[in-house]
Amino acid sequence: ENYFISALDLLCIADTNGNFKRVNKEWENVLGYSVDDLENKKFLDFIHPDDLPETLEVIQHLSEQESVLNFTNRYKCKDGSYRYIEWRSIPRGELIFAAARDVTDRKKSEEAVKESEEKYRALFEQSVEGIYLHDLYGNIVDVNNIACQQCGYSREELSLMTVFDLHLEKEIDKKI
Repeated sequence: ENYFISALDLLCIADTNGNFKRVNKEWENVLGYSVDDLENKKFLDFIHPDDLPETLEVIQHLSEQESVLNFTNRYKCKDGSYRYIEWRSIPRGELIFAAARDVTDRKKSEEAVKESEEKYRALFEQSVEGIYLHDLYGNIVDVNNIACQQCGYSREELSLMTVFDLHLEKEIDKKI
């Protein structure tokens, strides 16, 4: 009981019919609902509509007495926003014992990194200049299409070369 009350993570006991049986106070801090707002309510009512099919599939696995680790879905907060919640759930008969964590900040960071990578990749590929990326030893890690056109090698060929190989070949060509 003390562990349940004092845990920093979201803890709950639910059933395979989709009802919260018991939740700890941390739910109030994360979603804004009181314990009374959640207990004996359908937890499916709080799930983002886009996440419902996958959540129902997870409940099916739990109904078949299979544990589910690292499942993430979105829960509606009292203010109408959604938070990403990552779950570890263990079934025992019709009951599900679960610990969860709010991973919204991590998800937002991952999305920002992905968006940044997409922008970088677009700039890299659409540049009118040849771009060569290499490691500290000069091994070519990546090139854009213009670089391939300029040097006459494919990406695959360049991935087996170093920047020193390219420099030496150009110097040899100049001397001949």
